[in-house]
Amino acid sequence: MFSPLEGWYAGLMAEIVAPSRPGFQASIAWFRALPWLSWLLTVLPLVVLIALFQVTGIRGVDFGWHWDEADWHIDPAREMVRSGIFLPHKYIYPGFDKLLVLVPCIPVGIAAFLSGAKPSVIQAAMLAKFNSAGYLLSVRTVFIVVSSLAILWVYCTALALRYRRWEAFVAAASLGLSWQFAYHARWAVTDCILVQFMAQTLFALAMFHRTQKPV
Repeated sequence: MFSPLEGWYAGLMAEIVAPSRPGFQASIAWFRALPWLSWLLTVLPLVVLIALFQVTGIRGVDFGWHWDEADWHIDPAREMVRSGIFLPHKYIYPGFDKLLVLVPCIPVGIAAFLSGAKPSVIQAAMLAKFNSAGYLLSVRTVFIVVSSLAILWVYCTALALRYRRWEAFVAAASLGLSWQFAYHARWAVTDCILVQFMAQTLFALAMFHRTQKPV
């Protein structure tokens, strides 16, 4: 049975979304005439979400001890620098994590190389940086930044599958605002790094589904 309330609601919705209204058409035309605004509305929410994830993660990076960081990530990377052999020799976890552990000491090595230092001097400079106070916190910061890329890939995956911007944002926020993902990202271990690559793989599959061309 039809009720006056249903009629009122239908009329209200017709007023809101009526595409034939001149003002509505003018607003759409104005919006389409400003492509930078569309770009801003697409990028800005993602930037804010990633910045929030990184800032809160870095603020909580000095949380104490993790059982897998030293034995399986920090020590193998330190041995790589000391020996000059680019192999971690511990492979329970992926080797890419050890490369990330090296990132904070790479600028020191590059500076020593550009100054004309010998390989042994470069290694010594990198080891000194490696053994300095706060190096572990710098490594954890690198892991947070790399892990945050998973938010980007989830957002891009949703857009590639032709979802609306707000739907893509909800998908990305479900990961970027996840407490479990955030506290795992502070560890210098492999967990959230693999999540990042998994999300990147989903984006590649979504692009292939959309374009039928491999990414």
